Amino acid sequence: MAKSLRSKRQRKMRAIKRVRYGEKELARLKKMLETEDETVERVDVTRHRNREQSTTTSTEKSQSPEGQKMEVDNNGKSEPKKARKSGTLMDENGSFPVWMHPRQRKKMVKKLKSKKKHSKKKA
Repeated sequence: MAKSLRSKRQRKMRAIKRVRYGEKELARLKKMLETEDETVERVDVTRHRNREQSTTTSTEKSQSPEGQKMEVDNNGKSEPKKARKSGTLMDENGSFPVWMHPRQRKKMVKKLKSKKKHSKKKA
């Protein structure tokens, strides 16, 4: 099948489109490679800088006396974890974690209030 004039014309047009879009795609890919090369160079430079900074801080640590504590900031590392209650996930200030859904927080607060009411009635 597929020998009609209409299908021949459609195949011809698809071939023309393939050529035209192929050129555009090639240009787009080349542009992406150029930008990738630039970003790779930037990443290499920042890694080199970080490596130099880490070596300088390690030499400073080795030169400082053992009795003195050295102040070193943690270069973007996360802060220490807060102590949380395992059942409620509340910290010492009574706040819930950021990732917890508000509906789930509301449910937990409701449960805690009902526990307080029952414990007051028994006491």
